[in-house]
Amino acid sequence: MHDEGVVKYSINHTRMKERANEIINQIEYELGKEGFDYTTISNNLILNLDQLIDDLISTTAVDKHSAHLTHEVNHYIREMVVYLIETGPIRAMIESRIDSYDKKASSQKTSRDVARVYELLNNSVHLAVHKVPGTKLGSISVFTISGVVYWLILSLIIIFIVRWGISVGEYKLFINGFMGYVGLKH
Repeated sequence: MHDEGVVKYSINHTRMKERANEIINQIEYELGKEGFDYTTISNNLILNLDQLIDDLISTTAVDKHSAHLTHEVNHYIREMVVYLIETGPIRAMIESRIDSYDKKASSQKTSRDVARVYELLNNSVHLAVHKVPGTKLGSISVFTISGVVYWLILSLIIIFIVRWGISVGEYKLFINGFMGYVGLKH
């Protein structure tokens, strides 16, 4: 396969996870306002869609051609997500939540729902990049970076524990908080 002139993109998985969470949060917010109307909820999601799909992909190319291709890929991502909201699995998720929503104060957001929306966003990005000629997904280095950060932090923990005799429990709390903050904890 000839790669000259092909713009390579990488997926920002941390951002995608955040966006999936934001979509579920927005659905919950609308339901919390007693907005049990699918049309209102879906229209509000679609209004915020440009913000929700922003920065899901990135490239190191910075010329006019790559900017045009990035715009085209984002357009296809938007079209696919609108489809998912209007007729696809996100619509089914919204309707299911409307049907089963209890009026208690507890949130009904589940990690399964966030994971499902993440999967749908990920599939949309893959399809959009595949659909635009002259683009392809490059290596995804987020997992490598998270591994390096994890082992670096673990090494620092061991050094601090040995050197200053700080309790392991304190470091576990710190690391879990830090990994959750940077989006590396699953």
